[in-house]
Formats: sequence, C-alpha cells, structure tokens
Amino acid sequence: MKTIDIHTAAPHFTTAPTTVNTHKNNIFQRFVQFAENQQNNHFGWLAFCFFAQGCLLAPLTILAIVNNGNDMGLWLACILAFVLTEITNLAAMPTKITIPIFTLGVITDIIIVAICLLH
Repeated sequence: MKTIDIHTAAPHFTTAPTTVNTHKNNIFQRFVQFAENQQNNHFGWLAFCFFAQGCLLAPLTILAIVNNGNDMGLWLACILAFVLTEITNLAAMPTKITIPIFTLGVITDIIIVAICLLH
C-alpha cells in the first residue's frame, strides 16, 4: 500500500496488517498427518504391529476373556481386532491406513479387558 505524507512529496510504503492463523489442527488431523509421515518407516511399523498385537495384546486380552467366562462376543471382538491389524499389514497398505487400524485394535483390546475387569 502506498501513502503520501503531506509534509513531503515522497511516498512511504507501508504494509497492511496480516492476519495470523491461530487455528491449530485437531488431534485427529495431527494423527493422520503423523501416520502419513511415517511411510518411510513402514517396515518398522509392520514389525511393531505384529509384535504388539500378536505377542502382547491379543494373548493378554484372550487371558482376560477366558478368566471372565469365555463370552463369545468378546472373543469375536478380540479376533476381529487382531485379524484386521494383521491383514492390513500383510496387504502392505500404507501407514496412513495401518497405523489407525492398529490404534483401533489397541483401543478394542483395552475396552475388552476393561469389560472383563468390570464384569
């Protein structure tokens, strides 16, 4: 923007005020961005998902189900969470898909264990 000072004939250049974008991404958008940025570490995520879901979470969840009376609905949810995680990894899906599916599986296992503890 160009303004002219009345005391001098020389123009003074000023800048218009800029708006600062203070809107931050919500947690879901940041999570999706994180998952997309992890594509270079795809093999590491594959190994981590196999180990965490197959060797830690699923056996602990199954132990909780068996100790709680073998409810078939809980078995189905546990197996479904495990199978979805492993299928997306074996299909070599991008990390923007495998990481959210793994997170969903972890949340499912935590909910199943909580149901078993509260029941």
